[in-house]
Order: sequence, then C-alpha cells, then structure tokens
Amino acid sequence: MNLKFCSLALALAATLLLPACKDKEEQAAQDAKAAIAATGASPQAAVAVAAKSLRAGNLKAIVEASVPPQYLEQVRGKWLAKMHEEPITDVDRAEFKQNLERFTAADAEQKMWAEIEPQFTQKQAEIKMQMPMFIGIGRGVLASGVQQREELNEAQKQQALAAVDAFAKWAETANFTDPELAKKSIGIFCSSAREMNLQSLDEVRAMSFDQVLAKGDIAFAGVKKVFDLYGFSLDQVFDSVDTQLISQTADAAKVKVNFQMFGQPLDFETDMVKFDGRWYGKDALSKLQKEAADDKIAAAKVSQGNG
Repeated sequence: MNLKFCSLALALAATLLLPACKDKEEQAAQDAKAAIAATGASPQAAVAVAAKSLRAGNLKAIVEASVPPQYLEQVRGKWLAKMHEEPITDVDRAEFKQNLERFTAADAEQKMWAEIEPQFTQKQAEIKMQMPMFIGIGRGVLASGVQQREELNEAQKQQALAAVDAFAKWAETANFTDPELAKKSIGIFCSSAREMNLQSLDEVRAMSFDQVLAKGDIAFAGVKKVFDLYGFSLDQVFDSVDTQLISQTADAAKVKVNFQMFGQPLDFETDMVKFDGRWYGKDALSKLQKEAADDKIAAAKVSQGNG
C-alpha cells in the first residue's frame, strides 16, 4: 500500500468519523441541557435525571444537574488541586506509558490473553470451587460496611443490605471462569483504552475537568459492556428507576426512588432542597456550601497573614 493511498484512506476515515463524533458531542450537550432543565421541574424529576444521565453515559450531565452553577468552579478547582497534589516523576511517566501500551497496542488482546490463559486454564476448576467462598466474604465485608455507616438510618441500611444481597446473588450465577467471556472482557477494556486516545501522563494532568468527564464516559461505557457479558445489565437497572414524591413544602421535599436489580424490587428515600429555582440533593448541597464557607475563611486568614 503506497503513501498516497494511505493518505486518501485516512482522509476518508476522518471525513466519515468526524460527523459522528460531532453528533455525539452535540447529543451529549443537549442531554446536559435537558438534565439541568429537569432539576427545575420537580424534585422527583431532579432525582430521576441521574439515572437517565447514567443510562446515556453522560457524566457531565450528572455533574451539571447536581451542582448549582455558582459552585461548579469550586468543584473544578478542588478536582484540579487534587490532580496536582503530587508532582509527576519520570518513574510515574514510564509506568503509565507501560500500562497504557499494554492495553492499546495493536496486538494487546492477544498478548494479554497469552499471559492470562495458562493460569486461567490451570486454575479454572479451583477458582470455580472457591468462588462461593469469595462471594460470601465479599458479601460479609459489604454488609459490615453498611452497618457501620453512621449517616444511614435503619431503613436506609436495610435497603443497602438488600442491594448487597441482590448483587451477591448475581455474582453466584455469573460465569466468571468462562474463558470466552474473559477474552471478550479483555477486548472491551482494550477497545475502551484506545478510544480514550491518551498519550501520556502529562496529557492526563493537563486535561480540564470536562475533558476528564468525557474520558470517564468512555470508561463507564466499557464497564457496562463487561457487566453485560456476565448478565448484569446496568441499563436495565437505570431504566427501572421510578420516582415518587412523598412530601413537599416550598423549598424542601422527600422523594422515594424505586428500582429493580436482578428482578428484586428495591427502594430508598432522599431529601431534596430548592435552591435558586432548582432542586438538589440536600446532603450534597450542604457539603458544597460548607466547603465554600471554609474556603472563604481560609482565604481571609491568608489575606490577613499577608497584610
């Protein structure tokens, strides 16, 4: 294949793919606007928008619908500060590059399976026999964690335990030892890594908050596909979400969220508050407001110290 033909092929690919990418970006932007509009419609609509945005794989829509506009820069700033807490070393760069190439090389799937397959095949029977024990331990750890959550009331703990139980029942039926499913999972992870189109750790550090969310959309879509392989459809869970208004005053409401997980009906209640004409989760908004107040106090102390 000569250079001219390669150039023409690349130009044709770009011509075909760019409109699709642009359409996807425009749809994501429209979904984000719809999500924001929903938060002003009613408290139950504001709760339901999270499930709809997750179903669409739009993390930006979730953020913009759950964070008041005046606090968005605060959220972005804290994320940026966390991203740059520690300097990047050459060792970090080399390790990131090695791991990246492991998933994005042209023959990544074949190489990874070649590494895993001997152990996977040899210990398949052992893993299958021990899986119930591992699932039981995991269920116990998660249940213990739920019981220790002081911010949850008894009803919320019971619902969380029911979700843990449903998840464990799925894990007991999932065929984690199937080599074909394992190979397909590797293929999904590699495909997602290539779609992210990352080049270096420095590039990741230089990304904006919105750019990271866009990459997160790709990763989340990949995770959903892997779960689908093993019989756990997250989209079915999101589609089953139904919200009911329990009580409402002028600027406060309680909403019940019903959903299905592996055929088991589950529900929980959440408190909502109205702020600047839109409905938000009470706890999340309180946390944002406290952080904003703390930042102002810290900034005032710094200003006084400099003065």
